Amino acid sequence: MNLVEGAKRMQLAGRWICTAAALLLVLSLFLSAVLRSFHRGDFFLPTDLATPLLFLVAISSAVLWLTGRILEGFGKDAGQK
Repeated sequence: MNLVEGAKRMQLAGRWICTAAALLLVLSLFLSAVLRSFHRGDFFLPTDLATPLLFLVAISSAVLWLTGRILEGFGKDAGQK
């Protein structure tokens, strides 16, 4: 596998993981808001733990996506010479 093909696969994986994590993050925040509106007490929800983890996954996959874009640029420049 050459550099450009590997970079495209990195971009694809980063894009899918970032999209899935962002959607799950929005769903988690929505579910947390709905559950808190029904219960007025101060209690722990599973979404309280999931929110920071999903945020970290979304950020790290965005970095993977960006790295793939940068590597693809380097690969195209190296192929032109």
